Amino acid sequence: PLVQPLSLDEAWMDLSGTQRLHGATLAETLARLQTRIESEVGITVSIGLAANKFLAKIASDMEKPRGFSVIGAEAQAFLAGKPVGILPGVGPAMVSSLESSNFVTVGDIARADIKDLAARFGPNGLRLHALAHGRDTRLVNPDQIRKSISAETTFNEDLRSQADLEAQLPWLAEKVGR
Repeated sequence: PLVQPLSLDEAWMDLSGTQRLHGATLAETLARLQTRIESEVGITVSIGLAANKFLAKIASDMEKPRGFSVIGAEAQAFLAGKPVGILPGVGPAMVSSLESSNFVTVGDIARADIKDLAARFGPNGLRLHALAHGRDTRLVNPDQIRKSISAETTFNEDLRSQADLEAQLPWLAEKVGR
């Protein structure tokens, strides 16, 4: 019952306490779901199984399409060598700021003094420190209000010119409007 849509094709699910209900481990339940979606809907899905939303998102992105990845107790060691840009909310400007302060990998942030991170980056430094240790306290919230609406499409060939891209804009704008 705890499903939180993230976008049109992504969602988080909290399966805590459902092993007895489904008569299976969480991994088995998700594997069955993956097979059922492919069979009934005809599309592949990638699944990330982890203790929190941040780690589950990283796991689901690891092996696309039709991936199934698990990040468990080894989360901090797994994250240590990854670039800081893998952390949610860390865009190009923040990557530059972190790198100029010698935080190039997630492990650099994990090893940093939390007071130093807070002094340099404020509350965001505290959040980055928690994420670097694989901690994310956000709960799956099925009632979260959608903050944006978008439309996207995949073309058979990459569109490179501005004119080709602009030609698609009215169609995508209409799609969002609907």
